[in-house]
Amino acid sequence: MPRQPYLRHPTIRRHKDAPDKWSMGSAARLERPDHIAKIGECLTLWPDVDTQLALLLAALTKANTSGIVAVYSILRRSTGRVEAIKAAAGAMLDGEGQELISAIMVFLQTVEAARNDLAHGHWGCSHLIPEGILWLDGTYTINFHVKHRQTVIIERREFPTDILSNMYYYRIKDFEEIKKQILILCEVIFTMRVYVDSFHAKPTYHTNDAICAQLRSYGPIRQALAQKDVRANLPNRPI
Repeated sequence: MPRQPYLRHPTIRRHKDAPDKWSMGSAARLERPDHIAKIGECLTLWPDVDTQLALLLAALTKANTSGIVAVYSILRRSTGRVEAIKAAAGAMLDGEGQELISAIMVFLQTVEAARNDLAHGHWGCSHLIPEGILWLDGTYTINFHVKHRQTVIIERREFPTDILSNMYYYRIKDFEEIKKQILILCEVIFTMRVYVDSFHAKPTYHTNDAICAQLRSYGPIRQALAQKDVRANLPNRPI
């Protein structure tokens, strides 16, 4: 998670009244135009991921019609998308190919979670943290305002301490890292998809050393595969 807790920022920890020096909302976030621009870059890259995933599913199912795109358009809003790709891989790929697909899906879910935080979070700023933009989870923020909408507590700006413990900040370099991960994800899916597509005229698929080495060379894929190996080697719990 690239963002950092607001209350743990060195300046906030040093100043007794620092926790009150912040604001959220449209006007506040516009005070961080460079950060907002980076958020926009990350969000506008995501359709590329969706496109590559749809093409990967089409390659795995050997489909050349718009029907598979229609199916994907529904699945992409749920975890069913990941399960559909895994199921297609299970039917079409050998063991090593399935392992790589599973690792790619783990990477996908990690990057997608970071993207979703950007898309659905609420933004603000603190003059004490000029290098950062403040973030609150969207669901938390809505629940907070619904809970306190008829109280004077908001008007007096005496916010409960839990809002501060749920507040985070992002820096420009954090968005750059998320952008980098999205670009790597696109490249990984593209590599897998193009290779699977090359077997469209054959009844079965078998990975080769070159494609496996290329995919395993990506850090996030190595990490996902390593985590899988660790889980596989854990001893069974006694009954």
